[in-house]
Amino acid sequence: MFRHIIFSILIIALPFTLFALWDLTFFSGALPNGDRVVQTESQDDSLSLCFKQSDGVHIQPMTTFGGYQTVYRTTIDNYVNEYIGFKQIVNGETLVNPLPWDQTALPPQEQQTLAVNDAAGDHNFALSYLDILSLKCSFSSDKLYFALRNAGGGFPVSSGFTYYSYMVVLINPNPEPGTNPVPYGLMFTVNIPGIITPGLYKLNGTGVNDLVSLGSINTLVDNNNQTLILSCNLADLLADAAFSNWFNPADPQIAIMAMTSKITLTSGSQTADQSPGATLFLTPRPINNSPDVTPQILLPEFYWLLDNMGGVGIFQYYSPAHYMPVDTYLQFNNGSRFNMFLIEFPLFSTNLYFHSITFPYSDNYQTVTFYASCDMVHYADTTLVLNSPVTEESYSSAHTLISSIYPNPAKNYLNLLLSAKSNAENLKVSLYDLRGRLISRHTVPASSPSFRLDLATDIEKLPSGIYFLQAEQGIQKQTKKVLILP
Repeated sequence: MFRHIIFSILIIALPFTLFALWDLTFFSGALPNGDRVVQTESQDDSLSLCFKQSDGVHIQPMTTFGGYQTVYRTTIDNYVNEYIGFKQIVNGETLVNPLPWDQTALPPQEQQTLAVNDAAGDHNFALSYLDILSLKCSFSSDKLYFALRNAGGGFPVSSGFTYYSYMVVLINPNPEPGTNPVPYGLMFTVNIPGIITPGLYKLNGTGVNDLVSLGSINTLVDNNNQTLILSCNLADLLADAAFSNWFNPADPQIAIMAMTSKITLTSGSQTADQSPGATLFLTPRPINNSPDVTPQILLPEFYWLLDNMGGVGIFQYYSPAHYMPVDTYLQFNNGSRFNMFLIEFPLFSTNLYFHSITFPYSDNYQTVTFYASCDMVHYADTTLVLNSPVTEESYSSAHTLISSIYPNPAKNYLNLLLSAKSNAENLKVSLYDLRGRLISRHTVPASSPSFRLDLATDIEKLPSGIYFLQAEQGIQKQTKKVLILP
């Protein structure tokens, strides 16, 4: 029996170090209706959020946000609990970050997080109580909890000289290649002192005599929900040198599965059913409940672009309490309101840059106010007075450094026709993104009539979007807007 357990769990014992990305999770403040927006990053799909409501733990799918394939969001209705968790299936393997349990009593099944389901009717021996339907889990700082649900009939441990066992198996989720890790089990079974009893065991071999007792377990049979609840002390597992050698309290992970068995004097132990496996990530993830919900708007700017190309608003969002923005916009003095958009999605940061669409010039636009909120209640705002746009015609020929740019929009290169003073110092031609970050800078002889900027070889691949080309010669500067396509 136990040799079969080891083989089954080794199938799920795979390293998933990339899911440290779950740590990059942001929350909105509480919205007016009490909802909370949750955002995280993942490199695969099938991501769900785990959270508690009054009726127990819910698992809600998350969806990609804003066209970014690794950014996931969802909204929790009227959420007041302190923790969240995650569940994800990657390459057929189930990864679960369950919700913790902070009370002394055993957690009821509805307060535990579903790890795996198992198909009904796939068991041996035609005994419904040996047919596993699901396995749930939870944890605290010192205990592990599980809820094993069967197809009904209670959880009998004997019938005459036939005995039954119900076990949750634990094993190293990241074993060294070529090794055969030792499994551990919380086993609920018949109590025959000196032979077999319920308890926490190290499974050293294939028979009952190979069970090494590590401690006791607590159990509760919930017949109304066809569930057996089990718990063990983490300290009993850590007292075993082999277990403590691989279990990392700083990044606690355990692979689990459930199984049932029938034991007779003539046939020994026979597996009746076993569930799929899952890897548990036992790190509590508290909701951000900081009272500091008002963000800050930094570096607000509004540019009137040359050549009557319109205007663009930009600002930096900052939340001291690390709340994510849920509403960002600008509003002109005449009441016209327009949403602001992320320039690009950094991996995750509390400093996010937003920009507006490009606006045509209007005499009605005298001031612009930027707004940002993490809860649609508390807003940061900053107002700027707008100057009249500067057009190319307002420059004399002595101020014109770039006569034209083509192609614009561009994909692979930009050609600049120059009209600088040939007897003056060299030009500096710089490319900036909308944040004002320098992308590249080149020195061009003052006598040169043109300059070619190769976007494919001179610069690392750029995201598509609006950029600014700036030419400088002495105290003279000229800026042009360019659109780079993917």
